[in-house]
Amino acid sequence: MSKKNKKTQAEKKVEPVIYSKVEPLNAERHGALKLKAVADQAHVRSMNSVMLTTTEFPSAAQNYPIVFAKVEDSFVPFVVTGYKQGENLYVGEDGRWREDSYIPAFVRRYPFTFMEDTEKGSLTLCIDAASSLLSEEEGELLYKDGKPSELIDNALAFTKAFHLEAEKTKIFCKQLVEADLLVEQNANFTLPGNETAVISGFSIVDEKKFSELDDEAFLALRKTGALDAIYCHLISMRSWGEILSGKANQLDAEKKAS
Repeated sequence: MSKKNKKTQAEKKVEPVIYSKVEPLNAERHGALKLKAVADQAHVRSMNSVMLTTTEFPSAAQNYPIVFAKVEDSFVPFVVTGYKQGENLYVGEDGRWREDSYIPAFVRRYPFTFMEDTEKGSLTLCIDAASSLLSEEEGELLYKDGKPSELIDNALAFTKAFHLEAEKTKIFCKQLVEADLLVEQNANFTLPGNETAVISGFSIVDEKKFSELDDEAFLALRKTGALDAIYCHLISMRSWGEILSGKANQLDAEKKAS
């Protein structure tokens, strides 16, 4: 069988197309809306990478390679979930995330997000008004008697925590850049059927540079807690095989369905 080579880049959008109609939440506009129970993650089936915060590194490293991609002028950590654009190998045909794998907070946050006013230094809780998870017929009300329900209170707390962790993650990534630890990398795959694929456009921590840091630079990373995240990232490099496992599972499912 002839070999085919596919080349893709790590996802570089922090707010992907899953958010198509972001609106600030208010009782007047959204008072009649209900949020359905999240039974699956079909809305992220096309994401081949998902943004991650450093507090998630220990859990995510067991199931995914954690890489860094340039978003505008800064680096952002992502878990790689597929070897090509438009395919998430951790989401099955039934729309459910692989049971044995950690689900990133970015995915669990949906359909909520924050709108930030940098001039005023304020955050406004928003929702994707076009989300299929919203309905006027079924689910839990967003507002009760014109006041935010417990659902919104919980969403606000979760989204706020996510935002705070994302800000800490920005500082961590800035430290990696200042220490000159990031190096661009490619990942090469031999897929079932002898097909090959290359994932490019991402960076990882250079282990050699990291091991050669002088005492002052190393201690600076230790004092800020950056070392734990770095070690988790390096350990996650053992998880590239999970993507191949996901591809094999996908092919098995297709064979059973045919």
